Amino acid sequence: MENVSSSFHQLFNNGVMKPEKVREICRNNEYQEPTLGVCKEYLQCNLIVVPKAQAFEFMLFCHRNPKSCPLLEVTDPGQYTSQIAAQGADLRTDLPKYKLFDLGEPVAEVMTIEDIWYDDFVCFLVASTMTFENTLRSKNIPVRHIEEGSNIPLFKTDKKVEGTPLFGGFQYVSMCPMKPDQAIEAIRMAEHYQYSNGTPFHIGDPSQIGIEDLSQPDYGDPVSVAKDEIPVFWCHDYTAHKAIMRSRIQTAVMSLPGYMLVTDIKIDT
Repeated sequence: MENVSSSFHQLFNNGVMKPEKVREICRNNEYQEPTLGVCKEYLQCNLIVVPKAQAFEFMLFCHRNPKSCPLLEVTDPGQYTSQIAAQGADLRTDLPKYKLFDLGEPVAEVMTIEDIWYDDFVCFLVASTMTFENTLRSKNIPVRHIEEGSNIPLFKTDKKVEGTPLFGGFQYVSMCPMKPDQAIEAIRMAEHYQYSNGTPFHIGDPSQIGIEDLSQPDYGDPVSVAKDEIPVFWCHDYTAHKAIMRSRIQTAVMSLPGYMLVTDIKIDT
């Protein structure tokens, strides 16, 4: 595995690897690592799979919370191939890893969901914040958790999402410290970025959104904030994951955080 992963990243760094090849390698169970930095020119997305009985309501939840759940594609019941984001991709096999949930609780991590696939499953592809982070870095705007080699800090706010009877909860945000001029540029970019989590959810005093201590994220790792920087908070797709878990539906499948589907969609800023 180590040799395959090393070869994989070498090909990527040389600009050789294309999205369809990445998906083929995942399909063959030859790569089970996060996809951060893979195919930087292409959009990556999360996968969420729910039964048909809950699919319409989850789609409604996504439409009511577009910054947290920017939908790229929704499949027909039983359809496991992508027709839009990654044409022909097998969503049961073409991601590095999957997490299985039973009544909202994680029960297993697997490399394929072929064996547990049901004909009433509906797949949702939700754009990942990871892609916009790559775009920021390409414009020399710092993404602190990447600079420090840590996990992205995620915080639960005290602001409720626009929920449905089944799916709801609180907004989760990521935080990236920036200098004021960098924050302005990031906002400008987000306004014109087709597949992002939108403009910031909040800028400045974290207590205004119910966050007491930036050194104690709910998930991930804390990052340093310089004296001349301000915290910039962005809606995060983890909000959708928590809504699924909170609903306690019988069965659900989600991609692991950071283990994305690499799509054929070129990043457009």
